[in-house]
Parts: sequence; structure tokens; C-alpha cells
Amino acid sequence: MLVDTHSHLHFAKFDEDRQAVHARMAEFDVKNITVGTAITTSRDAIAYADSHSDTWCSVGYHPEHVTSDYEDEDEKGALSEPYDIKVLEELATSSPRVLAIGECGLDYHRLTPSLSPPCQGENVTGLPFIPYQEGLSDLSKDLRKNQTPAEKLIWKELLSNKKSEGYKFTRQKPLDGYIADFYCSELLLVIEIDGGIHQIQKEQDEIRTLDLGGFIIQVIRYTNDQVLKNLDFVKVDLRKKILTRKKELQKIALEPGVKSPHDKGDLGGYAKAKASQQLVFGQQIELAAKLDKALIVHMRDAEEDMLTMIKNARTNHPNLCITMHSFTSTWKQAQALLDLDCYIGIGGIVTFKPRKTTAEDDQLANIAKNIPLDRLLIETDCPWLAPVPVRGERNEPTHVRHIAEFIANLRGLSFEEISKITTENAQECFKCEFK
Repeated sequence: MLVDTHSHLHFAKFDEDRQAVHARMAEFDVKNITVGTAITTSRDAIAYADSHSDTWCSVGYHPEHVTSDYEDEDEKGALSEPYDIKVLEELATSSPRVLAIGECGLDYHRLTPSLSPPCQGENVTGLPFIPYQEGLSDLSKDLRKNQTPAEKLIWKELLSNKKSEGYKFTRQKPLDGYIADFYCSELLLVIEIDGGIHQIQKEQDEIRTLDLGGFIIQVIRYTNDQVLKNLDFVKVDLRKKILTRKKELQKIALEPGVKSPHDKGDLGGYAKAKASQQLVFGQQIELAAKLDKALIVHMRDAEEDMLTMIKNARTNHPNLCITMHSFTSTWKQAQALLDLDCYIGIGGIVTFKPRKTTAEDDQLANIAKNIPLDRLLIETDCPWLAPVPVRGERNEPTHVRHIAEFIANLRGLSFEEISKITTENAQECFKCEFK
């Protein structure tokens, strides 16, 4: 038997062939938890689990629904009923098929840390500004695909995967009439590598600034030769300048009347949006503990805040079963969560070829290889993220066997062994025998 610990089998993508999907689940002996993402989809998940003997469910409120109006096409109607923790509790206690609270968590992916800072030409620099051209979004994508050798090198070695003092940089970032080679919104910092356009606009690049309540955009410039021939110098110099920049921003932030560019008050509500997600997540943590149900956690672009909240949850609720759904973060983050007795859910992404820029320890296959076996769960997150060899197709619970086979091969185990281990883990985490 295999247990797909995270699916959305009750979503519309399965409307046309549900009977066939469940027939395949019976053929491969796959059980399944279908996961709620809002009040409406949680209610639907319960109805679905109550009517299918091979399916259990969860109820929860996805963090994206807290701070955005984004809905997947198969999740239409998710936002037609507002979030209410009391309603979630009523749903969670309405059926014995409800095994967990979630998916819930933190997702800062669609939040904007600061407004895209316009350069504002002569209004700021005192010089006329020469924009690249209109249609910067498409142009930036083309530039990202065709980086120069120097840009590729500095990205791979110094900037990707938060290598520079833990700060996230974006490649070829459109900023009003301008595309920055590399941009860190948290530091309001641009890194430019000398190229043709920068020779034309050299003076503007040198003094490009934008006043944000005392904060300014800072531009750091390196030549192609510096990057290609003396990368060690660039690494040391950049680290020093980032640390200096961090101290400057901290000092400015303490000045009277200065608002942080990451404060929702003046730049779109970033801090307020994060606080809203944390509030809703915290309420669902408490609900899971109160009802003695597992907690299914979604995390994207929120590692530090997530770790803080999970630490607090573990302190307050030492017996709470927590599973990190569809884990794709770093090995360091995995270790921290494992130290807090979390289960790690691995999905179809583990079968994908890793990005060349991903450090070896952080490649998901290596993380799956090193997770303690008693902390490992497998999932599909269907209808999305179908694993190899069915990548690109609609995903479904039976495809969890491909994930199990892949991990078994990674760890030198048989398919039967990994099936037994992950099923026992699911039974312990969700307090269910899945019969």
C-alpha cells in the first residue's frame, strides 16, 4: 500500500474521469488525503472523502488566499466565502475523515517587498535619463536567457540561491525605464556589470538614486574583466559592500519619521501582508493542536519566518504532528525542520533534473536521500507536478508510486521497503490506519 499524503483530488481537473482514477488507485493499492485550501474547498474535500472509501481529507486556508485574489483555474470559487477560523473548526469536527488542518502556512511569492523603484531620470539624478525601450518585461526575459559570460559567472558563483549573505537577488529586473543586471529589493541594491548600454548611460548608473523616506537605491558596478579574471576580489568586495549597505539601512531606519521600504504603510503593505498570513497560520496551528490533528504546512519564499513560527509551535505544542508539504527548500532548512521533529513531504519535483545553479547539497534528490526514513512522507500534490515519467500530464494519486520508486533507488531500498516505511510514517503522522 502507498499513501499519497497530499492531493487535491476533489478539484475540477478530475471531474470527467473520477471513476477511472479511483479504479487505478484500487489497482495499485493507493490511499489518499485530499487537501482543502479555503473554506469552500475544505467543505468540498469533506464531502468527497465521506463518499470515497480510499480517500481522507484536511481542512485549511492557503496563505495566498489571505493576501491575494489568486485562484487556480481548477480552484474557482475558493474565495467566495471569507476566512473564518470558527467555520474551519466546525468543518474539522464534522467528519471522522478529516485528518489534518491545512494546507496552511506562509507564501510571500506574490507579495512585493517594495515597489519597483522608478529611476525618475532627471527628477532624481539631475541628468536626462535614456530608457532602454518600452516592453521591458519581455526584454528582461530575453536578457535573462542571454546573459553575458560575466553575468552568468557572477550569478552562478555569487548571487543565486541567496549566496550573498543570505540576500535574494533577481536577474535582469525591470525598474521603470531601466533594467538592472541584478537587483535586491530588500537592500534596494543594484549590481551592474559593464556592457554596451552601461557605457552609454555611465553617469546615470553611477549616481542613480531614489529617495524612499531616507532610503536610496545604491548601485555597485563591476567591469567584465573584474568578474571574469578576478572573481575572488569581486566576492570579497561585494560581501563587504553588502554588509555596509545592511548597516546603512538599519541606521536610516532608526531615524525619526523614516518608514521602511518594506513597511506596508508607504510601499504597498508588505509588512502588513506578512503579518496577516502569520496571523491566519498561527490560528490554524492552534486549531490543529486543539483538535489533536496533523498540520499540513505550505512554505514558499518565507523560510526564516516559517522556521520561527514552527519553533514556537513546537515549544507550545510538543506533540503536534507537522508535515512540510512539497518541500523544495535547502538542506539547511530541512535540517532545521527535522530538528523540530517535522515530517518532510517529497513530491514529483524530486524526479526532475535539478537546476545547474542549485548547490549539490540543496538538490532535492540529495535532500530526499538524506532525510531520516522515519520523517519521510510522499505526495503528488495532484493535479499538478506530475513526476517523471509522466511529467507534463495531469497528476493523480497513483503516480505516487513513481516518486516511491525514485526515492527507493536513491536510498538503495526496494519499492516494497519504501512503501512500507512511508505508509507507516503517514499512519503515525495522521493517526489513521488507511484501511
